[in-house]
Amino acid sequence: MIKLENVTIKFDKTIILDDISIEIPEKKIVYVVGKNGSGKSTLAHTISGLNKKYKGKISIDENLLTRKISIKDLRKKLGLVFQNPDNQIVFNTVYEDIRFTLENMNISGDEIDKTIDDCLKTVDMEAYKYANTYSLSGGQKQRIAIASILAMKPSYIIFDEATSMLDPIGKEEIYCLIERLKKTGITVVFITNLLEELIYADEILIIDKHKVFSYSKKEIFENFGILEKHGLKLPFIFRIIESLHQKGIYVYDKKTILEELQKL
Repeated sequence: MIKLENVTIKFDKTIILDDISIEIPEKKIVYVVGKNGSGKSTLAHTISGLNKKYKGKISIDENLLTRKISIKDLRKKLGLVFQNPDNQIVFNTVYEDIRFTLENMNISGDEIDKTIDDCLKTVDMEAYKYANTYSLSGGQKQRIAIASILAMKPSYIIFDEATSMLDPIGKEEIYCLIERLKKTGITVVFITNLLEELIYADEILIIDKHKVFSYSKKEIFENFGILEKHGLKLPFIFRIIESLHQKGIYVYDKKTILEELQKL
């Protein structure tokens, strides 16, 4: 579990997040939403160790996150996927890129190839082991960036608007992948501006007026007024779900929604 206790984050004299206390449960897909500039990425960067200017306590699996902890050590527990995968890919081939991560962790030569194969299999990129990274699509690059993170065997991965630069196919690839990651026991924290992505969530955090509010997916999907209360505009798919509710049909995932629409 990731736990924040009375965390306040300021830049200069501007309060971004004010005295927040939240718990992010294990083995769940937790989406974080809010208006532009609300502090979503700030929250992600703080939990992941990139921002150390905060007051309060942050712990990961009951281990206190101190400002002295190295990013290298933290990444063994928690990985961060950026919006632009080009910011995380360094080498010309997929193999070299993941190998570099493992060498930095002092993994032995015999274990490196097996770990690379396992990580590429998890992200469905086995066929691209020796591919040129610059020839890959945006979605493929993002999956390679994720494979490099998986090589460190973290328990948590934060996605910071990781689908915002991808086409619909690339987005679907990432949605399927985070479901697979959850099944392996990894906790996913997904920062997004795309409210329609909440259909893939288990739990939802909404940042509003410097505070963080926690909801279950069921709470949100049975009362979209919660999103509107926090100043968030409902996407078209939620209007469809509302129409189904009016017919007494309550659905929470994309597959079921499509099946119910086909019946009408």
